[in-house]
Amino acid sequence: MTLATPIPTSGLNSLSVAPDLVERVRNVMMDAICSGELAEGERFTQEQLAQQLGVSRQPVLQALLLLREQGIVKDTPNRRGVFVAPLDEAFVRELYTVRAQLEALAAELAAAQVTPALRQSGLDLIRQGRNAAQQHNMPLLVQLDLQFHQWIHQGANNRVLLETSRQHALQVRRVMARFLRPAAAGRQSWAEHHSMAEAILDGDRHHASTLARHHVEHAASFVIQQLAQGASRPTTPTQPQPTPRRQSS
Repeated sequence: MTLATPIPTSGLNSLSVAPDLVERVRNVMMDAICSGELAEGERFTQEQLAQQLGVSRQPVLQALLLLREQGIVKDTPNRRGVFVAPLDEAFVRELYTVRAQLEALAAELAAAQVTPALRQSGLDLIRQGRNAAQQHNMPLLVQLDLQFHQWIHQGANNRVLLETSRQHALQVRRVMARFLRPAAAGRQSWAEHHSMAEAILDGDRHHASTLARHHVEHAASFVIQQLAQGASRPTTPTQPQPTPRRQSS
């Protein structure tokens, strides 16, 4: 795929100018990256993105800076474009090692201060997640999975912890979107979420912390296994291809 080619199923359509335009550009780029429509190693430029989205280069530049800071995109060797950075085993191990500790701490803190609102929102998320897993709705599963872990971190009521988790949230989303595809993985994940939520809502701090750590470690093992089996996409930056002529349907 090249950026010059219309992308029918991504969010890369013309956007109106708004104060939050940079964030919107970043979000539609992340949607395209997570869906694979902006593939790992694929080269593109600010100009291509700006033209595709119908915006000026400035919000695209700022969005790319944000994605570059989180390691989502990198400059090409000649610095004449950027490409989607590949996911590798070493990075995933490091990411999930940190995430396991953060999740364990967040679950322990959340279990110590359960409120009626936290209880209700947690039960609602579990119900929605298990239904999505039964329906094999992978995009919705990724969204709800992220919301579940946000629920834990918000329940922890610790601003430093919440901000720390946000620093790698985009990479976590990308890994989940990439590897949370087999239906069995979705069902297993939400069975574990259910157990975690029960421990938190029961106020069992130790059990909640242990389950949260094991959950992330299990996810890491699954992802690393997929990487070892060659699930990664091409990582060599590719040159954009000529724009094909659109054909009427």
